[in-house]
Amino acid sequence: MARPLPAQARLHPPQLDADALRPGPDLYNLFGAEERFDLDEPAAQDAVFEGGDASYTAGRGAEFRRCVLRRCNFRGAQWKNAAFVDVVFEQCDFSNARLPESFFQRVRFKGCKLVGADLVGASLRSVSLQDCQMRMINLNTAKLNAVSLTGCDAREAAMQSISEFKSVALAHCDLTAAELLGTRLAGVDLTDCRIDGILLSGQAELRGAIVTPLQALALSRLLGIVIKE
Repeated sequence: MARPLPAQARLHPPQLDADALRPGPDLYNLFGAEERFDLDEPAAQDAVFEGGDASYTAGRGAEFRRCVLRRCNFRGAQWKNAAFVDVVFEQCDFSNARLPESFFQRVRFKGCKLVGADLVGASLRSVSLQDCQMRMINLNTAKLNAVSLTGCDAREAAMQSISEFKSVALAHCDLTAAELLGTRLAGVDLTDCRIDGILLSGQAELRGAIVTPLQALALSRLLGIVIKE
């Protein structure tokens, strides 16, 4: 399990009313019927989607509120100004999807694929990711506030210049070769994560991070520090 976040920034789970949830419309009809969709109202509210396919769709304004999506395919989708509020994703595929500057609030990802997903400039608030494949995800310049990652594969993730990195909990994650240049890790516990070959630009990013002695030794070498025995 992920370590608990500070009391002032606990994760708020998705607010769903099980009695209000109804089967959602076909995802392709919502997003793929036209060459590019343009929505001014939420695409779905209080709905459950099972096995829907919105892969390689494109457009703006996709918004889900109080929804559960299971085994849905968003591979290669190109969505601008997407928003997800009180949403649960289970075993969904966002591989190589482009959702720059998207908004996620009280969202849970479980067993999802986000390999190569582009979330540049996204805002994540009260978001949990569990057992997700996130290799080469792009979170550059994103904002993370009250975010929990547990058992995630984030190798080669791009996490540069994250402008807000508050109350982030990491547990049993693989951050091998992740790019963290310009992202300050103060208060982040990395002790049971793999951080081999992470890319940093200087000591300022590590100030206040929690690591094991072996990790500290590896990081010191990465930063060019010579330890004399």
